Amino acid sequence: MQLDTPRGRLSAAAFSQTRVHVGAGLIAWLAAALAGATVFAVYLTTLAPTVMWYDMGEFATTSATLGIAHNTGYPLLILTGKAFTFLPFGETAWRVNLMSAAFTALAIAMVFGIIHDLTRDYVSAAVGALTLAFASTIWVNATWATSYGMNLFFTAVVTRLMLAWWRERSPRALVLAALAFGLGICNHRLIVLVAPPSLLLLALGWRSLTPKACGLAGVAFLLGLSVYVYLPVRGEMDPQLSWARPAEWGTYWSMFLNGQTPGEYWSLNVADRIDVLWAYPSYDLTAAGLALSAVGAAVCAVRSRAVAAYFALLVLLDAAVVEAYGIHNIYNYLTPGYLALCVFIGIGASWVIATTRRAAEARMSVRPHVSVAGIAAVLALLPAFLFFRNYDRVDRSADYNAADFARTTLDRVPANAVILTDSWAAPPLWYAQLVEGYRRDVFVSPIFSVPGEDVAAFARPYLDQGRSVYIAEGLRVSTS
Repeated sequence: MQLDTPRGRLSAAAFSQTRVHVGAGLIAWLAAALAGATVFAVYLTTLAPTVMWYDMGEFATTSATLGIAHNTGYPLLILTGKAFTFLPFGETAWRVNLMSAAFTALAIAMVFGIIHDLTRDYVSAAVGALTLAFASTIWVNATWATSYGMNLFFTAVVTRLMLAWWRERSPRALVLAALAFGLGICNHRLIVLVAPPSLLLLALGWRSLTPKACGLAGVAFLLGLSVYVYLPVRGEMDPQLSWARPAEWGTYWSMFLNGQTPGEYWSLNVADRIDVLWAYPSYDLTAAGLALSAVGAAVCAVRSRAVAAYFALLVLLDAAVVEAYGIHNIYNYLTPGYLALCVFIGIGASWVIATTRRAAEARMSVRPHVSVAGIAAVLALLPAFLFFRNYDRVDRSADYNAADFARTTLDRVPANAVILTDSWAAPPLWYAQLVEGYRRDVFVSPIFSVPGEDVAAFARPYLDQGRSVYIAEGLRVSTS
């Protein structure tokens, strides 16, 4: 029997196989969506209700006011955050915090899809994806406004598209990966870590590349990168909160190149930072998770050396950045490596399940599905353990410390006062002033976070004008 189609005749058997393939693909997408939705629901219960300290408060304020954040400007985050502020519920800062939860949940759904693409196993995909979701560093960044959730999402998108290109040599996948990579740079430069693994796959499959596909990918990349036009366009409008001052092309170019980052941040100091590479992963993913990841890496290397090399290179590059970039919250930069490790966890879980099934079938002493269900339940203990251990620790749903600090501080200073503080405590004060319209007469400066600045000389003109000058320090708490 044959069926007529617009492209000719299709046998009934082939038509049946096509229906099965489409149905399986739809189920996989629905399963990934369910995983993402479940994680998002959990994140909602731990979401910060208002403005937070440090960069998180700055991003909430710059998003609400369409300002320009600290270097590198974060134009995509600001524009997306602004879109979230139009939601008809919740406080403004809560809406921007919601953006982080949404993008992290989308990243988890994408990781579920990556693992399922590689294993065709739903249980292992859930184990790997949910382990990533409930890792402390991932989860805490989903509770407030940061760039890391969006970066995790774009890292996952580029990864899945590049693996699709590797399997199918589809020009469409390559073009979309280039677009996602360009957009990701407009959020956080950590996305650059996926470039070498992607180039590795392209080099190994270079015979499948065509000038047209490469040209379209280049155009797509530039299209994504064009979001950076926001900096000069908005900067010339002199927004209330802008780090692009003086507003000139040199400033915008410097921010784009990350040129305002102090050079001393970059220094290879293995002895001082090697503990980060063990302490955080062993806590976030547990020793059992890392062991399962090692099993998955070995299995992946046997099945596809190219895919294994992609994820191994991502882990190694991430480790190199952590070793060389000396910022205080460097643990947040571990997230791309966590993605790779959790993909290996999923592959390892799939191998354990398959091995258990084969052993049960060979013994014939127990029903195979009973053994598989048992081992699946054991594997599920990993994300379950992380969930219960970390929930109270990352829960920000009742955290009003920064907002209370801002209101209390502004309430206690006289008219036209000057508050000198740092980049930790200034953002909630800015949020109260610029977003909530409270005490705009007060001038707030993060002067203590400006290297080499003479604070006394900075304050003298204000004192000469008869203005009261105060020093304020915010409450510092652990953020991971």
